[in-house]
Amino acid sequence: MLRFMLRYNRLYRISNRSDFNFSTDEFVGEPKRNHGIPLNDSAECRKQIINLLQYYSPTSSYIAAITYRDSFEYFYIFRDIVSEKGFEIQIMPSPNNSVWFRRGGEQGQVQGN
Repeated sequence: MLRFMLRYNRLYRISNRSDFNFSTDEFVGEPKRNHGIPLNDSAECRKQIINLLQYYSPTSSYIAAITYRDSFEYFYIFRDIVSEKGFEIQIMPSPNNSVWFRRGGEQGQVQGN
């Protein structure tokens, strides 16, 4: 599973490591507004998303997209790009006041609060 978060009309990649840590340059408790990929219809946005996916196969990976209310309309941009590349995508709606965090333990999971 490839994990992403859509918030502030931006796309954030969540680490694919088993401990589910957020990338420290993009997250401190929640995503930083000035990081991530701005979601829009531009060729640059499309290129950046495709670059994130280039090392993964749609036959062995699918995408989970934690999507906040403020970014629902931008989810469709992301969905269309990843679908064209053959990936299945699961939207995980999240209220704007929700916080996602790492649960301790070897099989920790990112969860909403």
